[in-house]
Amino acid sequence: MLRIKYIILTYFISLCMPYSVLSITITVPTDYTTIQGAVDAANPGDVISVLPGTYSGAFLTKANITITGFGDPSLVIISGGTGMAVFDVFADHVTVESMTITGGQMTGVFVGGDFAIIESNIIIDNHVPYECFRTYGNGISIGDASTVSYVEIRNNQILDNIGSCDDGQTGGGIYCKAEYFIIEDNVIIGNMAIGGQGDYGGGIYCQGGGIISGNVIAGNTTEALWSYTHTVESYGGGVYLDNNGYASPINFTNNTVVGNKCETSGGIGHDLEAKGGGIYCVPGGTILLDRNIILNNTCIVNPFKEGRYAISDGGGIYSDGDIASIYANDVHNNSPNSSGGSVVILPADYNFFKDPLLCDPSSGNYGINCPSPCAPYNSPISLLIGALNVDCYFCGDLNCDGAINVLDIVYLVNYKFKSGPEPHCDPITACSDVNNDGQVNVLDIIYLVDYKFKGGPAPNCP
Repeated sequence: MLRIKYIILTYFISLCMPYSVLSITITVPTDYTTIQGAVDAANPGDVISVLPGTYSGAFLTKANITITGFGDPSLVIISGGTGMAVFDVFADHVTVESMTITGGQMTGVFVGGDFAIIESNIIIDNHVPYECFRTYGNGISIGDASTVSYVEIRNNQILDNIGSCDDGQTGGGIYCKAEYFIIEDNVIIGNMAIGGQGDYGGGIYCQGGGIISGNVIAGNTTEALWSYTHTVESYGGGVYLDNNGYASPINFTNNTVVGNKCETSGGIGHDLEAKGGGIYCVPGGTILLDRNIILNNTCIVNPFKEGRYAISDGGGIYSDGDIASIYANDVHNNSPNSSGGSVVILPADYNFFKDPLLCDPSSGNYGINCPSPCAPYNSPISLLIGALNVDCYFCGDLNCDGAINVLDIVYLVNYKFKSGPEPHCDPITACSDVNNDGQVNVLDIIYLVDYKFKGGPAPNCP
């Protein structure tokens, strides 16, 4: 009798517990051989852990579940799946994390539910075939025909996703239509929106309000190829932002927007427009562009016929309306100009036009060099500008002025013997341990003196 009472009491306590207390972990392929099988068996709060291997995607129709790759995301490969998307998220509160998502014929991850989290994935090589009308977001597609209320996209690598529909393409890397979004700390490189009369947002297309911060957006392309009936439009090679009609502004802050391109070709009897190589902002709403690096972006037009109207404008930033804030950005070497339309970039708002001294974009390092004008100790507002902090140094340049000279010797003497500031590099040995013995001490001072004044060997930091 006592045992029966205990069982009944336990049952009623379980009914009062939140689902997270009762959640379990389902392992693929140990418990179910497919992700879809695990999803079908899951209950709210469950975690589906996918072991290294290659699997098909799934329809995610259960609310409050997490699908996570176990270990290195590059070893958990989800290829193809539901036909159009690798993962179709139709339920609310779904998390998709730590996997490689590839082979989608329309997109990698489609989200139609609210409060989704897409985090720490490698979303790569999702390609839309040319025989289509228009698609929205080849890497990640949020909302599409409807608007979701909230979504987070964090710490993903979104690479080489391509849409090439004959009517045009919206969002090569990310398409997001949400009342509020958070898009943070992603690497968005090499995505393309290519097609017919209108292509928008090679890296990111966002319609809504929210935060876009800490992202590297590089080498993305919009390319509109032709139209028989309309102006050929290619807007926002890197980013396309639309805040019209939304309660929350778009805060586009601390991003590095580099080497993106908007291009138009053809225009059989019609006009061509390429606008916003780096960033295109739709007039209206409240958009804040603060503390970004906007570098080496371009707009190009290639007229098919002589005498047609053709315009390329706003290699860096373009808008036909006012932008609420353009503050403390480094806008450098964009073509054909830094800004277009009605955009005016004012030095009085701490904007500047200097080489940010990126470490090595050709090898994927978009951090800044020690003497960069975007480093916190050099920027006009004493805060980091761009997505990534200092990540490379000149050995022996302790004061980060771009030269190795007597000032560095004085700097090191002050640091070691007069409680002066630490060298700017992290770790400090990266620029200060010039004799490469694992320590920063008086021997490094002697080494620098010998180098500068006695023909000694060059600095050799670890």
